[in-house]
Amino acid sequence: MFEIFTRELKEILEFVFQDPAGTLEETHKKLSQLSSDCFKLIKKAPHELLLHQRNPLGDLYLLAYGTTYTVYYTRDGRRIISDTLKGGQVFGLVEILSDEKTSRAAVYTLTDCLFVKIGSGIFLSALREDPGISQIVMHYLAKFSYKLITAFENLSSATAYENLLMYLYNKALAQHLPATIDDKKAFIADAIQVDKRTLYRYLNQLSEEKMIQREGQRIVISLENFRRIEAGISGLISSG
Repeated sequence: MFEIFTRELKEILEFVFQDPAGTLEETHKKLSQLSSDCFKLIKKAPHELLLHQRNPLGDLYLLAYGTTYTVYYTRDGRRIISDTLKGGQVFGLVEILSDEKTSRAAVYTLTDCLFVKIGSGIFLSALREDPGISQIVMHYLAKFSYKLITAFENLSSATAYENLLMYLYNKALAQHLPATIDDKKAFIADAIQVDKRTLYRYLNQLSEEKMIQREGQRIVISLENFRRIEAGISGLISSG
């Protein structure tokens, strides 16, 4: 059983990391041929939550198809990196290799996605036993680390206005659209490090640019608004 799992795990990793150009249905059909019961295929629709911050980690989630939005947090809950990730990702891997028991990231789907759920224990056993799997994972971690550094550099140089867009983007992702944001304005202003007068000026600008709608003190983001916000932060979030 373990030999079958190891062989199929290597095939899965090679398949998804080569960035296949197939459709969701083709990818699902390919992975449905797996014989080991240690793999479970999970489909998610757009704007669904896969993992939340501090989610207990007994499993890894391999993104085989689709695009996700991932927000990384410090241990005290501060957002440090936000990034867009496409197929060929392993969520939970860094935490498990660091012997952490919970997720450091929140992961949302941006498109239809297909994940392969794998028990962390048997994955780590295969990683120790098979040099080929170890090599694939090490190559992935090297690219992943470089990508995070690039994302951090992009966000560190963002303006207060761009940080507001990121704030609204993150809030909308955590809800079904249309999203309603009723956070206190003083809190939002503090989060992006501006005074309330500047915040209201930014919000008026966003309303004029049809990125948000205002209902009293509440901020409402429709699907059309969300797409405009997403386009506005395209330079801050990578798409690889």
